[in-house]
Amino acid sequence: AKACLRTKDFARARSLLTQALPVLASIPQLAGDPNIPQGWLALATLCADQGDLAEAYGHAQQAFERARHLGSQLQKAPPEFHAFVLQTAHQAATYAAMGQRPDDAARLTWAAHEYAKSHFAGDPLPALETLQIHLNFVIGAGDFAKAEPLMRQVVAGKMMLLGEDHPDLSVPLNNLGYVLMNLGKDTEAEQCFRKSWKACERAPDQERNGHALKNLGLLYQKQGKAAEAAAEFKAALVVLEPQLGPDHPVVKMVREGSGA
Repeated sequence: AKACLRTKDFARARSLLTQALPVLASIPQLAGDPNIPQGWLALATLCADQGDLAEAYGHAQQAFERARHLGSQLQKAPPEFHAFVLQTAHQAATYAAMGQRPDDAARLTWAAHEYAKSHFAGDPLPALETLQIHLNFVIGAGDFAKAEPLMRQVVAGKMMLLGEDHPDLSVPLNNLGYVLMNLGKDTEAEQCFRKSWKACERAPDQERNGHALKNLGLLYQKQGKAAEAAAEFKAALVVLEPQLGPDHPVVKMVREGSGA
């Protein structure tokens, strides 16, 4: 299978891994072999590249369960292996989301968060990052009341670790603002959107978070402030159109809101 991957014979590599991995996984002497979850993840990637999301999700989930078990058994597993465990969970969650299985994606990202809390002693950032990823699915499901305290936890934790103006705060601040806006807490939502934009305003163009400006426009639109909304949408368009392209649905919505 590895030789086939090197020669880009992906169909053959998928076939061989599909045959080999169940046999290898059943051998007790190989229970601690990290190559097996890596193989499951490689097979998941091949399936996804060939459009088979159901198979990709199943294999990535196998990779996560095996890697998580192995990481919990090893007393001195290196941080790189723990990071691999999180990678398998997030890849499985991505395939679940792409396959319209948001509940499975939420479950996997929460499991990744629990794993990160237990296995990155002295480094709280992986637990915060995994919680932030999990909250994407909570927010996507419209459970804003559940998301609010957890999103506040992410923002407070990252502020303490990174400082109040760090660019990595832009996304969680924007997400918290979106949650608050949907809970009717408009004043605090506006503050979060403005802080989100401030955190990334000086970043390279491709890294600036125009969604904070877009959400400010949505907030003002909700409040009936047409002129203020149009101004924010216009500013968001300058950022988002080069990033997403002129035909992206978000760009079209922002362009319409700006009156351009």
